[in-house]
Amino acid sequence: MASKTQIPRLLQILLGGASFIIIVMGMQVAAPIVNSFFLALIIAITVTPLLHWLIYKGLPKWLALSITILVVVFTGLIFIAFLAVSVAKFSELLPTYEPRLIELEQALISFLASKNIDASEILELEIFSPETFIRAIASLIANLAQALSASLLLVFIVAFMLIEALVFPLKLRRIFHSQSTLLKKFSEFNLSIRSYVWITTCTGSLEATAYLVLLVFFGVKLAVFWSLLFFLLNYIPEIGFFLAVVPPVLLALLQLGGNQALLVFLGCWLIDNIVDKVIKPRFMQQELDLSPLVIILSIIFWGWVLGATGVLIAVPLTLMIKKLVLESSEDTRFLALMLETNQTDHS
Repeated sequence: MASKTQIPRLLQILLGGASFIIIVMGMQVAAPIVNSFFLALIIAITVTPLLHWLIYKGLPKWLALSITILVVVFTGLIFIAFLAVSVAKFSELLPTYEPRLIELEQALISFLASKNIDASEILELEIFSPETFIRAIASLIANLAQALSASLLLVFIVAFMLIEALVFPLKLRRIFHSQSTLLKKFSEFNLSIRSYVWITTCTGSLEATAYLVLLVFFGVKLAVFWSLLFFLLNYIPEIGFFLAVVPPVLLALLQLGGNQALLVFLGCWLIDNIVDKVIKPRFMQQELDLSPLVIILSIIFWGWVLGATGVLIAVPLTLMIKKLVLESSEDTRFLALMLETNQTDHS
């Protein structure tokens, strides 16, 4: 009887690394398709409980499915329409602050000159000119508008995924045994993603509402738009706050002055610390179970692979790999443990 040939451990690692690189390169090439698929998958997993709840209440499957799809479509359309209107208003508002930017630039040069620092030549470079700043913001707005047009297609992809959601669990049970490790991990992944999205949505709504009150109190223009931006970037852990706080604070600086802008920033920082550092961890820690370092590295990695959308879905993608790939095999389970916060006793 011929003995089985054992592949050397080093060769296994090299083959695994090469396969990983090939997959990453393929994902980079197909980033638009991958982004749409995973975003739609996350949304579909999140709203599937509504579909099952309507069926549980006695509604026919076709009616429950229709109501769930309509909720997703109309919510998405309203969300996209509001963002589009807000972006258009911001595009009109931004050029009016160019004189104010020039004034602030001259004030900064004078302040540095009073400290015997000649920064006029540096600040007069094109990169620091108000025109360059205006063009950069306008470019970001154009990219956001382009993303909004793609979001409409995303809503309909979610609708078709919900149709598949009624039969997909049955397909999995036919393919895998009911006690299959992969099937169990898939169920755990669904629960983790659903909990993560719902907890982040609830705490993000609370935080965005507090931001809205703060910005309205100080009189910052487009307060509703900025609070919605806070809500969206809330799905990017650790760094989302800093990405969201810069535009409204900068606008407060142009509109209200330095002291008011500082107060706006401090107010936003206080709200973020209360919600993100005190309230959210009480619910999130048990569901997420990823170390802060892993979260930061995953945001950087998926942002590099998939672009801006990769930053938004970095945590769900990392959870998917942890649950479905690393925890499904004894050979890779140690890697899953390395991704965790080490607060759970696995003995």
